[in-house]
Amino acid sequence: MKRLNLLFIALLCIFDYKSKAQEKDIVFEQISNESGRSLGFVTGIVQDETGFMWFATRSGLYRYNGYSYKLFRNSDDSLSLKNNVIAGMYYDNNNNFWIHHFDELSVFKDEQRVYSFDSITSKSYDIDVKIVQDKRDNYWIGPTNKGVMKYNSKTNTIINFSCPQNTYTPKAWSKFENLLLNSKTIASIASPGNETDTATFFTIEKKGYYLIASSGEIDSYGKYDFGSLYLENELIWELSGNKSMWCGGESKNVFEVLPIELNPGKYKLAYKSDYTHSCQKWDGSKPDKINFCGVSVVEINTADYKSLSTEFLQPYRDSTFIKSELIKDIIIDNTGNFWALTEKGLEKYNYRKRIFEHFPIDFEELLGVDVEKEYLRIYQDKKGIFWIGSMYGLIKYDLLWGKFVVFQNTNDFKVLTSNTIFSIFEDNNSQIWIGTDKGINIYNQELHTIKKITANNHNRLYHNKIYDIFEDRGGNIWIATAEGLNRLIKDQFTYTNLNFVADNNYPVVYDDAANIWYALNNKVGKYSRTLLTNEDYTVPDHLFNTNEFTGEADYIIADMVVNNDRNIWVATDNKISRLNVFSNKFDFTKATGAIIVGSDSIKNIVKKLLIYNTSKIYAFCPNGFFIINSNNLITEDFFPFPTNYDFIEDVDKNYFKNAQLCKKGNIWIRTSAGIFQFNIQQKKLNLIYEFDDEFKKGPLSKGKIDFDKNGNIWFATLPYIYKLNVESLKTEKWKCNYDHDWATGNVKVGADMIYIYG
Repeated sequence: MKRLNLLFIALLCIFDYKSKAQEKDIVFEQISNESGRSLGFVTGIVQDETGFMWFATRSGLYRYNGYSYKLFRNSDDSLSLKNNVIAGMYYDNNNNFWIHHFDELSVFKDEQRVYSFDSITSKSYDIDVKIVQDKRDNYWIGPTNKGVMKYNSKTNTIINFSCPQNTYTPKAWSKFENLLLNSKTIASIASPGNETDTATFFTIEKKGYYLIASSGEIDSYGKYDFGSLYLENELIWELSGNKSMWCGGESKNVFEVLPIELNPGKYKLAYKSDYTHSCQKWDGSKPDKINFCGVSVVEINTADYKSLSTEFLQPYRDSTFIKSELIKDIIIDNTGNFWALTEKGLEKYNYRKRIFEHFPIDFEELLGVDVEKEYLRIYQDKKGIFWIGSMYGLIKYDLLWGKFVVFQNTNDFKVLTSNTIFSIFEDNNSQIWIGTDKGINIYNQELHTIKKITANNHNRLYHNKIYDIFEDRGGNIWIATAEGLNRLIKDQFTYTNLNFVADNNYPVVYDDAANIWYALNNKVGKYSRTLLTNEDYTVPDHLFNTNEFTGEADYIIADMVVNNDRNIWVATDNKISRLNVFSNKFDFTKATGAIIVGSDSIKNIVKKLLIYNTSKIYAFCPNGFFIINSNNLITEDFFPFPTNYDFIEDVDKNYFKNAQLCKKGNIWIRTSAGIFQFNIQQKKLNLIYEFDDEFKKGPLSKGKIDFDKNGNIWFATLPYIYKLNVESLKTEKWKCNYDHDWATGNVKVGADMIYIYG
């Protein structure tokens, strides 16, 4: 525990670093219904695909559309809410609300209860049951009364994963039965009677291999029937609770075998039984794995000794085995895979092998208590770090490096408002919000500071018991408490002077560590929203075009993207380059060459960059686009646009207009000729919609495209605006009758309107 204690002290020294004068004032809005009353005990918060907010409470289910609330409650109608008391809620990928009524689940969709999941909703579960949906559309439910359940809604099949008593494999049971029947018996007490304490004596003349086997009865209260072996008067083996295996019937029916090398000497084989000895008077169901009852020593050969020692003594594990049935919490990770948390650690489901993989956690060492009978909560942040809440503190678990950090109050140091953790959440600024029974803690991961918030008249937090924390798509943070719902009052704007002046547009991106990246002139800048610091990286002059008149570099950065390893890719002139932020230098450059017409050529200027699947960089130029693998820095492919020029003066330097990645993983490209689709899986580029000749190459062909919530593409060649259905590839067209001198038509899709700007 010395390592952990040192870590506590180091953290605590940092937590007090930031003075209260520097801390931002945290104030909440108290949410009330249309009658002005609190929503009461709020247990869950979700946002549906339309943007509506839903709040689970102990008095029903609320829907909030941004203006008004609608309360759904149980009534005589079978389509109404099953029960007004809601302990939790989950919103799946199919727009179903899973309502947790303590030991029951129900489904709510389209403002009514639905009965399409009877295989799940007809069962009773553990009082803390949860349900989640993985990337393969499997539903996972746990804790059940025994372990965790996987439900495939497509096939309507259920697989229960549990931790049965240890038993030998079917092959091993057969092997033991055969040896006990057919090997030379040295000594045996078979089928002993009730309340027996008997023994038999034998002599080993020469050293050899033997098998000891004993049946018995053992439970958590003690050992009742068992065999043992003595050399002279010294005990050398006895049936044990740790090594014996369940042999069928009642859970206390056990059996143990041991291949052993015995030296010459005088031995005593003994057996003790109580008044319900399993060999005669069965107390419940009898064993069914093996027929032998009692204790026996048989002679075995060298081959059997070796095979028994290496192949037959391990407990039987089938594909439905999980290390523990005490499921504390379940989650879907950032990649869509299922995990379960137990008192023994983490269980990850391996979809390829169709088994659970165990990652042990010694909670007693970390927290100082046994958590077998305690609740645990788990959350995974954007970096893949697991956060585990308990009644005894918070654990940060970096699975990749096998490192633990414990946040725990002691008698001398108060790290959190309380050790009792109810909820954990990471906001868009990478801050970890920790809800407890005594308030909120906001952990800044870069500064290693914790801001503690407890309810008072100033911050207007309803109550200190924090059961859920949620950030909606608009960046609003909602707090579910035992007495009402709060929403964090955000600053409308935060101004930061980056100390530069820009005369034109410049690219801006942000990474998953809350950094904003911007490219201007010959600099790539990084602004940390958490540290409030600014850092510049200089782009070398050779990556820019050289002005033929002045000989100086033209500092123009056309585009910039950041990939999952946080390296920055920039487009300058006819080059794509990578800024390695760890080495602080540009370590890779890909030149896109030139557009050649006859004996003439012009530079193939890079216009835009896109990232697909975290590792593919798409670089768009007037004559086509390149695909670069950011992992191995190889140009994988080039796809040309269908252009043909007779003279170099005819080259449309602005042929490429805009490109966007759709939800299905295809890239849609606007060019002077029309709208193209690039199917990434098939690697095919197709012209889906061709502009009329009057629009081609002219200013009306310019503009950006956008997608609506259904995946349809919207674009404009003013005065016309178009909707392209990506499934049927059919278009609808509307005309804007407003009298105007039309030019570029950029489209932006809003919640219920289409905006056109130029």
